[in-house]
Amino acid sequence: MYLSEIAAANSRSSDPNVGKTFYEIHPSDPDQYRTVYITSNFMTNEPQGYWTNYVTGKVPDGIKPLHPLMKSRLGRMPNSISF
Repeated sequence: MYLSEIAAANSRSSDPNVGKTFYEIHPSDPDQYRTVYITSNFMTNEPQGYWTNYVTGKVPDGIKPLHPLMKSRLGRMPNSISF
């Protein structure tokens, strides 16, 4: 799948968080954070997160924190997958 097709699929998603970037603070080191980019999985039509590695520094302006419920939503599998 080409990037333009992924972008088109993201724009058709009904989830308002698709296409946005959030941050998450390291649980044991408050000086480290990582970012999470949310995209739409075209096969399940569910949001899917792409996490970066933890980096040391200050979180850039304009990025919102990742809500714990969204984190759990990104980490689960849908109940039924039709083949």
